Amino acid sequence: MIDFGLVKVNTQNKFRLTIENSSPIPATILVKSIRNTGLTFDTLLTQRTSRRFRETKTLELNCLKFADDPEIVIQANCRVELLLQLETKKPESFAEYFEILVNQSPDSV
Repeated sequence: MIDFGLVKVNTQNKFRLTIENSSPIPATILVKSIRNTGLTFDTLLTQRTSRRFRETKTLELNCLKFADDPEIVIQANCRVELLLQLETKKPESFAEYFEILVNQSPDSV
């Protein structure tokens, strides 16, 4: 869970999400909004050009988006940071849940 706290209206705020691979093999991960049920590793290529691939709109049309590519290869026993950007236009309270899909990296096969 990421706590954005209080954020001023009409601003852009950046947040870093750290993800660690504690396994002995590389892994490909895909970070996505839990509401984006159609996004999987199989549908990734077709959805990569879609705005919905990188961003999520809230009820008040505030926008939470990935500044970095949400598909990342993490080497064994390493960690990466993913940059999230929150653009606020209207005041609201919201919660966004993310899902991390993990796929064994083709390098380890």
